[in-house]
Amino acid sequence: MSKKIISLMLAMALSASMVAVAAVSVSADTDSDGYYVPSEGTETYRYYFYMPQRWENEFTTTAGAYWWEGTDLCETWQDMYKVKETENENIFCIDVPTDVPKLVFNNYVDGGADPEAPQYTKGAQTSDVTCVDSDDEEAWGYWPKTDEDDPSNELYPEGIRNFDNMIYVIDENRIEENPLNQKLTCRGQWYYYYGNGEYGYTPVKGDGAVYNTEYMSFEKALKDKEDGVKPTPTEPDSTVATTEAVETTASEEATTAPAPVSKPALTVNAKSNVFSDAKAVYDNSTKQVTVTYYLGTDRDLVNLEWYLKFDNTVLEYKNANNLDATGRKLNIMPQIPSGFVFNTSLPGKINSNASDLGLYAIDSEKPFIQVTFDVIGEPENVETTIDLDVRVLTTGELDPVKMQVDASTMNSFVVDSEIKDPSVLKVANTTLTESTYVAPTVPETTKATETTKATETTKATETTKATETTKATETTKASETTIAPATEDATSSTGATVKPGTADTANNGNNAANNDNGTVKTGDATLAVVILTLLVSATGVMFVIRKREMF
Repeated sequence: MSKKIISLMLAMALSASMVAVAAVSVSADTDSDGYYVPSEGTETYRYYFYMPQRWENEFTTTAGAYWWEGTDLCETWQDMYKVKETENENIFCIDVPTDVPKLVFNNYVDGGADPEAPQYTKGAQTSDVTCVDSDDEEAWGYWPKTDEDDPSNELYPEGIRNFDNMIYVIDENRIEENPLNQKLTCRGQWYYYYGNGEYGYTPVKGDGAVYNTEYMSFEKALKDKEDGVKPTPTEPDSTVATTEAVETTASEEATTAPAPVSKPALTVNAKSNVFSDAKAVYDNSTKQVTVTYYLGTDRDLVNLEWYLKFDNTVLEYKNANNLDATGRKLNIMPQIPSGFVFNTSLPGKINSNASDLGLYAIDSEKPFIQVTFDVIGEPENVETTIDLDVRVLTTGELDPVKMQVDASTMNSFVVDSEIKDPSVLKVANTTLTESTYVAPTVPETTKATETTKATETTKATETTKATETTKATETTKASETTIAPATEDATSSTGATVKPGTADTANNGNNAANNDNGTVKTGDATLAVVILTLLVSATGVMFVIRKREMF
């Protein structure tokens, strides 16, 4: 009898467990990739989230969401849902039940309660994000409100009841300390999402400013709205004009046919919104180029984010060229020992961010960011640009009691790629690998220069010959021999002054192309023969006379 009772109890327990499993199966579920899937028949709103890249770390590359009210609520923080990534980088989306009034976006890391745990400082989250008007009365509008009693604000004064198909974008200038766990949380702003990574503050794309997957502060969006900023119209196609210009230039070059000149193989320009510009030129012997940025502030850093762009048809990035001495870790930011993330897989772009509640001490004498590139092929007179866009730099001071940053001391002096507080920036210098190209000290001779030199040589020869002829004439004068015809040939038959040629060149008269260049000239060659004949005859007569006197 006891065996039958025990069997009956086991059957009842099994039935109860099956009911429990069945109850769970009709609630929230996840798909094969682990993403949240609403329970069947649940009405949802779709929310997009632009997650900062610096939220990625060795523990996560995705986003999460957590809500504590409404359908499929999360019983604990550990029950947060994984959010699906879209086709656009760092943009995630999730379908949330319509009765969920608030949620929190995070980087899907449970930092835990142990400050010594490696993941403790790796969790990142937003503050509570209102997504649905739960009081069912007047529409309330967006954060931040202009007045606690006024549900509207300046950006969306008409108010919005829900944010279906809209995107939440973090404002890096609004980082706060969570009073429950003393961790940092970020506030942001809802925007209309247009797809393809673009969003703005108007329901229809193009009616106002359009932003492209970049942090956009509430103040900047409000200013754009007040200024009536709209997308810049596409410039007309200038291909034809450009082609004609190229053809004209080519024609002119063919006509002038200048001799080739020595040119640098590669010129690199380093530019940045925060750091100084630098430029260096290289010859074909240069196979690698390193760009280095030096930073100095009056406080330590708590977080940062930057994007480096380069032309990957000219320069090539390789992780192997950017490792530290151990060969196991990237050394792109030598002074950032932990809490950093690098994305070097994008063509022509390197993205990075870092954050540490324990702060980063920065030495302005040491490299802050340093990247080495290989030069591709054998460039010929190529000019390229390396552009560093610093999106966020936040300083802070350490709280000696908590041994982490004191939130009240935090100062985001670079926000949305704009320097908000220049006084914090003490050093922001850029250097490039030293130039290897040296311009020739003597320019290469062109045909025109060769012609000029030939002309100068001719003039020098003419001067020499003219001088010699003059000396012969002076010798003749010393012999008291007078030559009348030389004076008569000084003018033309018309009475105009004639510019005679040299003794070896036919006289070209007043030809402007043969102007007097300051040399001494003696008349044409025929006259010179006559003069010499007379000299010989006179010498002979004098010799005969002298000889007769001697005898």
